Amino acid sequence: LKLGEEDGNMRRTSSFGENLLPRVAGKLDVSQISDIIQIKSPDTFVRTLYAGKIICTVKCEEKVKVFSVQGTAFETAATSGGNASVENAPTISPVGLSEWLHQTLLKNDWPHLTSAKSVVCGGLGLKTRENFKLLYDLAEQLRASVSATLAAVNAGFVPKDLLVGERGKNKTPKLYVAVGISGFMQHLAEIKDSKTIVAINEDPEAPIFQVADLGIVADLFKVVPELTELLKKKR
Repeated sequence: LKLGEEDGNMRRTSSFGENLLPRVAGKLDVSQISDIIQIKSPDTFVRTLYAGKIICTVKCEEKVKVFSVQGTAFETAATSGGNASVENAPTISPVGLSEWLHQTLLKNDWPHLTSAKSVVCGGLGLKTRENFKLLYDLAEQLRASVSATLAAVNAGFVPKDLLVGERGKNKTPKLYVAVGISGFMQHLAEIKDSKTIVAINEDPEAPIFQVADLGIVADLFKVVPELTELLKKKR
């Protein structure tokens, strides 16, 4: 890796980025800044701590800055303007420490979870892996991405790639629909910055309603199919 004296290396916050950037920072002998939600100046950044409970302003005086950003915390930049210069990296010969086996690509019409403007998230209230199909049907009508809480992932309902929040992806979508989620403190801290939160839960005392902009107290297995059908008629 070769960078200029005052360059920056940035990635969206993700599992790949969390694995890559500390190594880059270590090679460059600089500090890394994670989960940036605002850039105040070329050397001053705002980031979250403790699952979003604390907003911290950080000043980085390193000549080379290595940081990750929460992609959905920033508006999409205009595509017009000049082009950055491109420098081809030298070819590196394989060192024989790893072997490529295969690649499996998942194909669907949903937006990628890390950048989706709308997210439908399911919790333990869905009870089984098969019931998550209800969320896929709803997400299709909302043009949203499907995600899950840590509890639902640990229960084997969905793969870890769909984990949302501090240890997952996309904490600040414009629309966040929480289905069958009680809302433990950790999860509420993770999603509280979403622009609009809609909660569906049959327990009126569920903590998720404390942060929800709109709440539906009802059986999700009745409400979600009805809502999906209503959206189909509106399209």
